[in-house]
Amino acid sequence: MTQAHDARQDALFDTDRGDLKARSAKGGLAAVFGQGAVFLLGIGSMMYLGRVLEPADFGLIAMAYSLLLPVLEVRDAGMPSAMIQQRELTRGQAAALFWRNCRVQLMVSITVALLAWPMARFYGDERLTLIMLLFAFTIFCSGLTLLHRSLLRRQMRFGAVAKIEFGAEFTGVAVACISAALGAGYWSLVFLQIAAQYYRTFAYWVVSRWLPGRPGRGNGHDIDSMRSFSRRVTYSRLIEQFVGKLDQVLIGYFSTQAALGLYNRAFKWSVMPLRQLLTPLQQVMVSGSSKLQDEPDRFRNFFRHGLTMTHAIVMPVMLWLFVAADDFIRILLGPKWGDAVPIFRVLVLGGLAGTTVLITRWLYLAEGRTKEQLRWSMLSMPVLAVGVSAGVPWGAFGVACGFTITTALLAVPRVAYAVRGSMLKQSDYWLSAWRPLIAGLVAGALALWLQEVPMAEAAYYFRAPAVWAVFCPAYLAAFCLTPGGVSQARRILDNLRSVRG
Repeated sequence: MTQAHDARQDALFDTDRGDLKARSAKGGLAAVFGQGAVFLLGIGSMMYLGRVLEPADFGLIAMAYSLLLPVLEVRDAGMPSAMIQQRELTRGQAAALFWRNCRVQLMVSITVALLAWPMARFYGDERLTLIMLLFAFTIFCSGLTLLHRSLLRRQMRFGAVAKIEFGAEFTGVAVACISAALGAGYWSLVFLQIAAQYYRTFAYWVVSRWLPGRPGRGNGHDIDSMRSFSRRVTYSRLIEQFVGKLDQVLIGYFSTQAALGLYNRAFKWSVMPLRQLLTPLQQVMVSGSSKLQDEPDRFRNFFRHGLTMTHAIVMPVMLWLFVAADDFIRILLGPKWGDAVPIFRVLVLGGLAGTTVLITRWLYLAEGRTKEQLRWSMLSMPVLAVGVSAGVPWGAFGVACGFTITTALLAVPRVAYAVRGSMLKQSDYWLSAWRPLIAGLVAGALALWLQEVPMAEAAYYFRAPAVWAVFCPAYLAAFCLTPGGVSQARRILDNLRSVRG
């Protein structure tokens, strides 16, 4: 009886590799739609909050997040990635990971709480102390769900994950908008994060239906390999995130809260479409390809198809954002955010070059080559830090230029380093990127010409969607006119049709 129960419990952590293409396509569709819904909700909330609140309110929260966001990125200590990447996982191993995660979350929360007062002193604003203390407690509570979310992704239940994330975002946005309408000011942005995180905590425990065993019951299970994997992932993310937030730290210290607010919103919405598109694709790519580690041909074929889909979707969106930057910011945040437009336009180019960061990360995680990922982080992040710092004398715009130029210069060596010793080849990456890039540039040139057509002041609400309506068919036509473009488009359509299968 006990053995049968244990077998059923262990089955929670196993996934069938059969019909992987169809399940990946369906999971990817659910994740993309979920991220799309979250993205539209975010746009709606920013159209309201950007007009009710001031840039300085966003700048104040960005100061807190200059420490908090890197912590949120690395607080999992790589354990969720280890859970997903592991080919076979038992109940005991999962329980051991969970209790190790609890210890890590407690340490992270205490560290954030202890840094609250020094951060307030660094930026010269005592309001940050209470904000950081509230976030510290929220980090601990939400951190207890990290492995439950990874369990759903391991089972490729991306639809459930998408519903939870949308519910969390909706709850946070509702609380923020109501509190902002009541005059809460910057506190409405704090309430947004707290409400969303507590919703996730409750929902992931309920939906996953996994209750970890008591401490010590998983001690006999070998998780040494997962510990090594998770440590390297954590160190790599730690370096990337803290250097990645250096731009906002420098602006917050050397400039004003309003300048940081402009840069923070420009940065967020320059990478938000990219992350909304790539996050669900990462879930599918890493979960699916991790199951093909012993089949090089299938792994390479699976990854190449994923790269093709990724570039075909991401490049046109980012190029359109560059062209329609002025209208996009005015519609999203309101006319008082006009100074964010040139910053936004530069950062969009940086985000386009930054797709190499996310895609190479998928490869490292899928193949378990986190040692190489850590080495690259140690090599590249000092270069990025120097580039960002060099732009400080020119303010927020100069920092944005430094970030974008350095990210672009690192793109080619980043890909070359990632494919060393990999089942993927460097040509697989660049051959999947050139066709969407050429088509996007052609469509972007047409959209840029339309963008310059004189219109009435109020017409910008309609110009952006109108330009997009022209941009899309122009992109598809240019894509198909490239050598082999029609057959490539058919393969993409075949992948989409498999979702209905």
